[in-house]
Amino acid sequence: MGLMRTAMKAGIAKSVWKEVRNPQNQAKAKELFSKIRGKSRDRSRSQGAPGA
Repeated sequence: MGLMRTAMKAGIAKSVWKEVRNPQNQAKAKELFSKIRGKSRDRSRSQGAPGA
């Protein structure tokens, strides 16, 4: 089961990398990654910092 997950993740990463290399898709990728980072930051802030 773990081997299948790893293979699937590698396939997804390969296709994402292939698409991101295209100049017209780079702006879209940057926007997507910034949204993902923003969501993870918001989630960590809402849970509170450990030891704070």
